[in-house]
Amino acid sequence: MKTIKIMKAVCAAAMAGCIAFAMIGCSASSTSESKANAYSTVDGVTTGSNEVKTDDKGSASFKIDGNHVEMTNFAFDADSSLKVQAEIEEEDMVYTQVSVHDGEKVIQNIADGKYHEAFTKDNVAKEFNTIYQTVLDADDAPVSDENVTEDEGVYVVQMGLSDGDAILLAKADSQEFVLIAFTTTEYGTQDIIDAAFDSLKN
Repeated sequence: MKTIKIMKAVCAAAMAGCIAFAMIGCSASSTSESKANAYSTVDGVTTGSNEVKTDDKGSASFKIDGNHVEMTNFAFDADSSLKVQAEIEEEDMVYTQVSVHDGEKVIQNIADGKYHEAFTKDNVAKEFNTIYQTVLDADDAPVSDENVTEDEGVYVVQMGLSDGDAILLAKADSQEFVLIAFTTTEYGTQDIIDAAFDSLKN
């Protein structure tokens, strides 16, 4: 059994992608779907839950209770000194976006969901590029078949970004994926990566 360790050497070239997802609005907001899916975000802190399912763009969910985060595919506890902010994005594809931050700087940004099709050896690089471009608002396509590895039924690629690193994970022959972008290996980054990998592995 092997877990993914943050590599000191990542892809040779720094990618254009940036970790700083647009910080989700700090005013209070809530869903109108049902009380079961009610959430609010105030001053960069989200509480509550939300879930979105579609036929053509995938599905995603989150439940935030303090610093305990339950996402579509896995759960983790964010560092107690940090804040957690969450939203479900629905424009091009449906995914949960969680930002773990200190009020000014983003430490970890995590995106996950059920993709609109299953990940296979034949399509994983292409779909990883789509996720990378959508979530990080990037123009390049850095993932190739050669830099995707498979470990215990999980497709993995790690990339250098302009302001940190990112790891993309997907369960083979399923729709489950996780993207973890981080600016530091501190503040529980490795624990979040381990939790995501453990939830996806066979």
